[in-house]
Amino acid sequence: MSDKEKIPVPTIERAFLILEALSEAESGSGISQLSKELGLAKSTTFNILTSLTQLGYCYKSTADGKFHLSLKLYSLGSAAAERMDLRRIAASILRDLADRTGETINLGTIQGDEAVYIDCLPSSHPVTVVTWPGQRLPLHSTALGKALLAWRPVDEAQMILAGSDLKAFTPATVTSIPQILRELGRVREDGYALDNEEDALGMCCIGAPVFDQSGRAVAAISLTAPVQRLPEGDFGRAGGQVIEGARQISRRLGYMPVAHSLALAN
Repeated sequence: MSDKEKIPVPTIERAFLILEALSEAESGSGISQLSKELGLAKSTTFNILTSLTQLGYCYKSTADGKFHLSLKLYSLGSAAAERMDLRRIAASILRDLADRTGETINLGTIQGDEAVYIDCLPSSHPVTVVTWPGQRLPLHSTALGKALLAWRPVDEAQMILAGSDLKAFTPATVTSIPQILRELGRVREDGYALDNEEDALGMCCIGAPVFDQSGRAVAAISLTAPVQRLPEGDFGRAGGQVIEGARQISRRLGYMPVAHSLALAN
């Protein structure tokens, strides 16, 4: 490895080497064994394992004192795989929605107290809204963010909002948690969320949730356009298009509204 290729934070490199070694040790591994195998000082190995254990990425068996990987890494990998698969599953539906509306179409999911785009299709108009995969955005001022929050339990949504920076981006931005929760109630009733110049002046957005086979809102899609092309009188029409696109993706994920409603009733 050349100087330019060297990892700038050796501790991180060692931490991943330990995780990789544990992944190959079916019955776990002890500090001495890992130190010898990886050529690390015992004190270094101990400190890194302590940190990884505190963070929940591995655990120490009380039976033999060996360290094992936890399922936290599995959950991270599953989340990444789910997002990659979701993008593939949704691709043709997003393209159809973009072609029919001519507007910017986004697919996103929630990460902590923010939303993040995992796919973006640009508008066909000369004047458009530029979005990109990996772009992070607030939950309280965006239609996609509200759609992701609205189908979570109220106490969970309230907790997420309480830990967020509820910044006012425009005069229309709502920053009061009680008001936002009331708005989320309206979102559930209508089936779609609105951002009417709340995140950026001159821009409107409509979002709807995507459900998986368990009825969980795992993602949302949104349509974004300048206010000149999406006046309030067109919100209902555009909302219906976005809802239908989200429903098609949900069906591909195995979501069955009737079956889920019966399960809730029982």
